[in-house]
Amino acid sequence: MELPSDQLKSFADRMARLVVSDQGKEVMEHLRLTGWLTPPSNDGGENRSTFRDPATIKRVGIWERQSKAGQTYFSRRMDMQKDWKWWASVGRINAKGSKRRVVLLGESVARGFLYDPVFNPAMALEKMLQSEMGKDRVEVIDLARTNLGLEGLRNIASSAMALEPDAVVIFAGNNWVCSPNGVSDLRTVAAFLRESGLPALKQYAEEWLARAAAELMDSVAELCRAKGISLVWIVPEFNLGDWQDPQPSPPHLPQGALREWIDCWEKAQTALHEGDFKTAEDLANRMIALDEGVTASGWSIRAQCHLNAGDVEMARRDLERARDAVIWDSFTARNLSPRAFSVVQQALRAGAI
Repeated sequence: MELPSDQLKSFADRMARLVVSDQGKEVMEHLRLTGWLTPPSNDGGENRSTFRDPATIKRVGIWERQSKAGQTYFSRRMDMQKDWKWWASVGRINAKGSKRRVVLLGESVARGFLYDPVFNPAMALEKMLQSEMGKDRVEVIDLARTNLGLEGLRNIASSAMALEPDAVVIFAGNNWVCSPNGVSDLRTVAAFLRESGLPALKQYAEEWLARAAAELMDSVAELCRAKGISLVWIVPEFNLGDWQDPQPSPPHLPQGALREWIDCWEKAQTALHEGDFKTAEDLANRMIALDEGVTASGWSIRAQCHLNAGDVEMARRDLERARDAVIWDSFTARNLSPRAFSVVQQALRAGAI
């Protein structure tokens, strides 16, 4: 049921006040963990084929090829109306004309989530390019989609060739998580868990994701290179200082170690409250030794200690480790705030060389 605009404004105002309150932060964290705030995933394309004749591509995201009076264009599909909100608010993408065409691909950050459609990165990029090249000489086509995943990006990059871009700009990596496929991969995961526990699974996830990111970069680069298209990757960053993940205890520690871990965490909170950062750091180190770095808690406590000592560089490194701690848990990683893990950032930077 749709609410009248005055009621909707009042509702939005109440929700905004709740979200910025202390209680609202906790509510949002719990909602994220349930997955209720995560829009449905979409592959953004027709299939996984990388090389296709642009003339044979029938769909680009929610836009379908149409032809009228000898003119070809892409129009939003009415049967995909429920997905329109995840894409640019554009009803029609015309055939390429005399302007140089830049296609922007990415996920919610590239989409301008919460600012779009009033403002988004595609608008900013187009404005900057036009200020340098002239308003009538360049255009930006916005193909960013909220919640676009790794495989979805591969597909939309392939189908975007139908738009005949001169350059492709990709701002993505926040939604990439380890997603083993098939019985063989699941058996490998199970073996890691049996033999070495969660630390081994974390290492497996890091290696899997680094490999997947590198393969994606190679396939998109090959696609653009074959067609003489310039390719630019933008590496996502994360607000390390202001964003704090929920800090649960480890899922499993053997032989009473979990009780010790919880005891260390409780004592560390007391030490931080009392300003005893030396004790808090020692307790954090013990927590990390017990859980082998698979939870954010020890890293976060240690970062606070480094910040108090004025060691910003060490604090940054520990906050990155806290951000990366959930990489082994794909469900939690999908439903916390979007992030590009260190292995993804490193793969993107390495692939651009």
